[in-house]
Amino acid sequence: MNLALVFLALAPIVALAYIVWAYRQKSAARAAGSSDRFARMLDPSAQSSATVHARAGSVLPDQDSNPVVAPRASYMRRAALLNAGRARLLEALREALPGHEIFARVSLASLIELTGVPEERERNPRLRALAQQTVDCVVCDKGFGVVAVVELETGQSADRQFKAECLKEAGVRYLRWDAAEFPGRDEIAAGVLGK
Repeated sequence: MNLALVFLALAPIVALAYIVWAYRQKSAARAAGSSDRFARMLDPSAQSSATVHARAGSVLPDQDSNPVVAPRASYMRRAALLNAGRARLLEALREALPGHEIFARVSLASLIELTGVPEERERNPRLRALAQQTVDCVVCDKGFGVVAVVELETGQSADRQFKAECLKEAGVRYLRWDAAEFPGRDEIAAGVLGK
């Protein structure tokens, strides 16, 4: 009888020890699987090409049921940061405004701060809209204060209208010039500086 009582008293302790041991085993297995997945993500040679392409959805079966691997998307450096027209615009501004800093392809979010929009659901889309829009050239003084934005005339579009409205509201001079015919050096300086 005493032996039965001892077994009954030890049964919850043994059960608890088993639960703890099983939990630790499952946790260790999960951690090992997680670290294995992490290592495969960081080491492409550890992955099979079929697995990599299957995740991208680019493994296509052929008639022999062997997978045919489609080419993956990749990245390539552009031939030039600026096209010929924008490069000419940048050089014309540098020549006409030697005491200023000129920057090419700047996002509106770098030029304009969003104020007066407290709600995050309204603020985030507006910030994204500013970040998605770039301007051709920004003229700054030596202290990097924005003096004006200059772009090549490429017709009227919703993007141009959006830029014009944002810059006007922010108090930034916005100039658009014909890509085929820039103003002369003195006219550039007068237009940009507002003289």
